[in-house]
Amino acid sequence: MPARTSDSTSAPKAAICSQGRLASAGEALVSRFGTGRDDVHYICMPMFHGNAVIANWAPALAAGATVALR
Repeated sequence: MPARTSDSTSAPKAAICSQGRLASAGEALVSRFGTGRDDVHYICMPMFHGNAVIANWAPALAAGATVALR
């Protein structure tokens, strides 16, 4: 059975995400949502959280947008 990244009975575990996968996700989200250089991404989650990095920081980086951290 593969290891889970988290569940209700134990501590969260790290999930491997290559730089290529991160870049691909960022570019795909830029394409899907039309993110541009004039946009500002507000990231309220901690940067160790996968959604903060993959769904918010990566597309901002790919688009050259501004990032605002909480």
